[in-house]
Amino acid sequence: MIIRVFIISSLIYGSIFGDLYKRGKRVANILCDKKKLKEIKVSKETLLDSGVCKNMSSKNLKALMIYLKAKNKTVSKENINIPKDAKCPVCGMFVAKYPKWISMIVLKNGKILYFDGVKDLMKFYLDPKRFKAKKLPVKRVIVKDYYSLNQIDAKDAYFVLGSNVYGPMGEELIAFKDLKDAKEFKIDHEGKVIKRFFEIEQKDLY
Repeated sequence: MIIRVFIISSLIYGSIFGDLYKRGKRVANILCDKKKLKEIKVSKETLLDSGVCKNMSSKNLKALMIYLKAKNKTVSKENINIPKDAKCPVCGMFVAKYPKWISMIVLKNGKILYFDGVKDLMKFYLDPKRFKAKKLPVKRVIVKDYYSLNQIDAKDAYFVLGSNVYGPMGEELIAFKDLKDAKEFKIDHEGKVIKRFFEIEQKDLY
């Protein structure tokens, strides 16, 4: 029952994100000088001060930021070919259903463990014995930047904890490549704290 509620919540959030992206695209096409928009650095301050866009309400600005950040960053080739039968070793869910949230542990022997979010990945990483696994020879830990969906090294990422954005399994650790994006997201979505990979503790996950 709880998992079902979380799944419904994630689907609703996905729909909301999609609506904001579409709204942002309309704002860019109707209210902005598209040529000048391509030439400026994407930030709230720049968009407001440059005069490139007119009649920018807070809702329009938020939607435009989501659209531009998603549009201006390409998706990594590593994002493709997730096995359809891959299950999260923590919760047992099929991870291919949630491509925006997939994170991975790549082992030195080439094996890849797939997770339906950073939270479950960290549960496994910090305490593999709890999930009937030995301490693993990890080569790389990969998460997704929230805005671009690019895969990034978890050890280089910034994680926002305690926000009002939920993943497939409820409260989630939201990853960002850039600290500036993490800070803006924390403010916009009522996040509690920003942490680096090695700062995350068991108490942050339950």
